[in-house]
Parts: sequence; C-alpha cells; structure tokens
Amino acid sequence: MSFIKIDREILDSYCFANPNHLKIWLWLLIKANYKDAFAPLKIGKGFSTIEIKRGQLLFGRFKAEEELGLDGSLIYRALKKFEELDQINIEANNLYSIITICKYVSYQGYDIYDEQPMNSK
Repeated sequence: MSFIKIDREILDSYCFANPNHLKIWLWLLIKANYKDAFAPLKIGKGFSTIEIKRGQLLFGRFKAEEELGLDGSLIYRALKKFEELDQINIEANNLYSIITICKYVSYQGYDIYDEQPMNSK
C-alpha cells in the first residue's frame, strides 16, 4: 500500500479554497516519485531514458486532462499559480515537462513515525 501525507495546514492554503486546484495539487503529490527512478520516453522513432528524482513527475498535458477530467487551460492556470506561489517548479522543453514539488521532503519526509515497529508488545 502506498500513501501520501497531508498536513492540516492545507486547510489554510490557497489551493484548498478552490476545489479544482486542490484536486490538481493532490494529483501532483500522488504522481510525484517517492524515490529516484528512470523513465523511458518515446522520442520520434526511438526511445530515451530520463531520470526522475524524488519529488518530481513527468508531466504531459493530455494525460493530465484524461486523469483529472479537467480542461487543459484550467490545469495550466493552476500549475502557473502553484509555480508563482513557489509550490512547484516546471522544467519544460519541446519533448516533455518535469514538475518538481518544492519542499517535497517537508511534505513527504521520513520521520520516526513512518514505519510501524516490527514487534509491538
């Protein structure tokens, strides 16, 4: 089972006031890599491999529209607002975009409460 942490401070955040922005923010947190990994990417007739670090995700507009059930322009405006608020960083080129969740470790960091003890008495 996989999970994400959500801090109660989200209740006071910008995105909580807008249901679509909240949906997009939670989707970003869920889609972000929890560990470094490599992803295959089809480029023209071939493939390339790119590294996606912890707290990053490979972003595609059409896939986001499909998974979120939202209009692409709404998603774009939300991402720009998140970027303006320093919640994310978008690295885009003509082939793909990588979104980095700023402060990912503070959102999804490891602490002593992450794992249940092996032998609880």
